[in-house]
Amino acid sequence: SIWASRALFSPRCVETLGEWVCGADPLVQVNVLFFVNVTVLFWLVGLLQGSFWLIDPYWTLIPPMIALFVSCHPRTIQPMPPRLLAASGLVVLWSAGLTYSYFRRERWRFGERQDWRYEKMSRDFPRSWWLLSFFAVGLAQQPMLVGISLPLFSAAFSTLPWTLLDSLAVAACLAGIALGRVADN
Repeated sequence: SIWASRALFSPRCVETLGEWVCGADPLVQVNVLFFVNVTVLFWLVGLLQGSFWLIDPYWTLIPPMIALFVSCHPRTIQPMPPRLLAASGLVVLWSAGLTYSYFRRERWRFGERQDWRYEKMSRDFPRSWWLLSFFAVGLAQQPMLVGISLPLFSAAFSTLPWTLLDSLAVAACLAGIALGRVADN
């Protein structure tokens, strides 16, 4: 309606939106963006398609997207802290391995099938699956995907110098990523 568009584009609303985009806590922003674009939108798309396959490949995409978001956020310390560079690199490396494993498991086909657990739940709860899926598929992903990205937020605002402990943490992460690759094979 005309009233809604006037309210949305009023100077005060745009100013408030600008403050939110540039000044809000990046963890709050990521959670709001995730809720709207993944939890709700993917749920609706899944209901329309009759399959929630879309969430699986996003496990490989969302953490690097969060790393990029945090790295580019106006409140991130500049120049970019070494911890954030290392953490972002580790996230991208982990994501590349997970992407490879996903496509190999799917026989190099995109969106061919959904997770077997969702298939089972939809059969076990056919009448309530439309609502249950919001919580089991959509909402359940948010704390996991945002949660594994939490070190990025700490790294973005750290002013402490790089130490031996940081190097050991990177080595442990690399060992974990390598172990994951071996386990996937």
